[in-house]
Amino acid sequence: MERYKERFGWKCVLSPAEVEHSGEPNLLGEYLKDWHMQPDGSAVLRVYPWTPGRFRTMELFIEALGEGGFTTINIHKVGGVEVVEREW
Repeated sequence: MERYKERFGWKCVLSPAEVEHSGEPNLLGEYLKDWHMQPDGSAVLRVYPWTPGRFRTMELFIEALGEGGFTTINIHKVGGVEVVEREW
């Protein structure tokens, strides 16, 4: 999952492989309704500070995808420097 810090909240993107993996019943398939599917098979979730339910969805996906061996990327800016954190 790639997570991009936006002006308000986060934009989270699942690759097509992550979408397929997370669609399995035991890996949070019920949360896919919160994601906007894209024509290329990827999915996007925008998480804003005032939507705690969606933030929880993002955190659950990160946890489940990590169990499946996928990495997540956390990108944010500190001053003029872009910091990229990769999680396993």
